[in-house]
Amino acid sequence: MTKKLYIILFPIILLTTFSSCKNQGNPFLSWRKPSSYIMVNINDALCHLSAYKDSVYVIGISYAEVHGEHLNFSDSIVKVIKIGHCISIENPMPTLLLGYDTLDGGAIRNNFSELEEYNNISFNDSVKLSKFISEFYNLEVDTTYYVRSYAIINYISGRTDTAYNQVTSSFRTRIPEDMWLHKPDFNGDSRTEAVSFVLNNKAYMATGFDGLNLLKDFWSYDPNGGPNQEGVWEQKSVFRGDARMSAVALVIGDTAYVGTGITDIVNNSISGDMWKWTEEGGMYNIWQRIDSLGINDERYNAVGFALTLENGKDRGYIALGENYTKFEDLKYYKPEADTAGAYPGAAWANIEDFLGGYRSEAMVAVVNNRAIVGAGIDNQGVYHSDFYIFDPTSGISGKWRGIQQTCPAPPRANGVAFSLSYTTAGTQKHYFYFGTGRGTGGTLYNDWWRYDYSQGIWFQCSDIAENRDTAEARQGAIGFALTKNTAAYGRLQRGYVGFGRSVSGYKKDFWEYLP
Repeated sequence: MTKKLYIILFPIILLTTFSSCKNQGNPFLSWRKPSSYIMVNINDALCHLSAYKDSVYVIGISYAEVHGEHLNFSDSIVKVIKIGHCISIENPMPTLLLGYDTLDGGAIRNNFSELEEYNNISFNDSVKLSKFISEFYNLEVDTTYYVRSYAIINYISGRTDTAYNQVTSSFRTRIPEDMWLHKPDFNGDSRTEAVSFVLNNKAYMATGFDGLNLLKDFWSYDPNGGPNQEGVWEQKSVFRGDARMSAVALVIGDTAYVGTGITDIVNNSISGDMWKWTEEGGMYNIWQRIDSLGINDERYNAVGFALTLENGKDRGYIALGENYTKFEDLKYYKPEADTAGAYPGAAWANIEDFLGGYRSEAMVAVVNNRAIVGAGIDNQGVYHSDFYIFDPTSGISGKWRGIQQTCPAPPRANGVAFSLSYTTAGTQKHYFYFGTGRGTGGTLYNDWWRYDYSQGIWFQCSDIAENRDTAEARQGAIGFALTKNTAAYGRLQRGYVGFGRSVSGYKKDFWEYLP
């Protein structure tokens, strides 16, 4: 009578609960049956599921028992040739398909688990099989998957058998949220105090300081370009104005505007000049000068943004910053009044001052056609965490109002912000995000915060990190939001943060945020 080999595989599932985006753990999985206690056994076997980007990694250590009384003499030596995990959408007890190359239901994309130890088992042996890892990627959104472990055995007589764990685990996928991905480093110079803007779903970066020199190079970032459409940087025409740092940028319609800033760090020269640029002309397009802010309005560390008025006209705005003192003003730009730089200040007009008073190194992002401006450092050297909303459709020329709920983030200056708007379950969401920066005593931050414009609520999100790979705290970074095409989830908005200066020096790392 033919004897059989019994291998018993007992997994223990380690569960993580996600109640807020500050909790540690894997935001890709939502557990279907959190009942780990029924899987605990004296053999101390282990099965741990975790996720990375759009993949699920299953890591396991299995305990195998070989019962010699069920073996023929010719089968006294057996060899475990492979161990791994089966996964399926439809079958709650997944099995390997013929040939052991694909798995039940076609849900497996890759399985590279191989046994490297304990591959010869004799009578009455009990061994713990070596650690094995299986990877499942390109999973479907909002879908339940079943997974269980297996072992493939070769007998000395030549036949092959498969042992399955009789306990199946399951998880349910969802769109990743509040998650950072570390992108490849920028292929140009490290820098801080650069400017960035977004035009036609491409981000652009110019100027900055690399620790030795002021810069004037100009780059674009396409989130859907490059190998595998993972994003790519491309160098563009050089910024025509002087090299500088701590400048300001904004976009009106299809035209970008860059200007102001420090143009000579030795002599502390500060500029109020402004330049415009469009995508027409490709690599060889030309920057054109427009009216500067005006005499005595030169500044650096200002903020810039653009909004649409009730009459449908777009207006650009520049606010705050500093020269020999800090500003509290808000200026708007009238393109129809521009004299191509012939008359400084001709196209700029002062409107209602910033409600928070004098500020430099503040942050800004536009949410639902409203500018949210705040934080920064005042004339007394005090750091702030308050934020205010400018509504261009309120009053004669727009009006400021405060945000009722106090921001719980530590006060800071020289941080970075962007906004994301999208529809979830039929509801339109408008979010303002900010983080990084420098606080009291020179403390640098790596944290990340969200303001829900619709509900008026602040929320702390995950620090800028990917698994154990944590971005250094910094100031002088850039940030922007773009729409990215994803194979699994379609077109989704993404945030990006990078560059700046940390305690270790000038940075060129780059991070993508999944909201």
